[in-house]
Amino acid sequence: MSPEQQIIEIAASIGWRCCKRDYDIALKVNSVPGTDLVGIPPWSGTHMDGSQDYHFHLLPDFLRDLNATNKMENWLESNRTNLVSDYCVEIGSVILRRAKLPPGGLRGEFRKLNCLADVKAEAFLRVMGKWAG
Repeated sequence: MSPEQQIIEIAASIGWRCCKRDYDIALKVNSVPGTDLVGIPPWSGTHMDGSQDYHFHLLPDFLRDLNATNKMENWLESNRTNLVSDYCVEIGSVILRRAKLPPGGLRGEFRKLNCLADVKAEAFLRVMGKWAG
């Protein structure tokens, strides 16, 4: 999967809508060029006063930003608690696979693993069944 595809898939998985690449919208949202991946965040919608907010925002960079992956992990813990242990095991598997080491020996429950954001992103997509490649 390309980095863009990974970011869009993760964003869509945790509730972002209309995720796409759009340079013109990105430039309006963010005056500093650098990314053109945008979407409507999960917190957008109809407010208690009846007003609506469906503005595009830049998608979080789940491949480089650990704060973004923290939000992804919080979503997983809140919405798919049955996958949290599998996710932690998958992080270990991704690390071993990238190091070209055999994946055997990963057993048991993990509470937290320290790694780079792109490892967490790949593990998340694999556990959610959205990894292609």
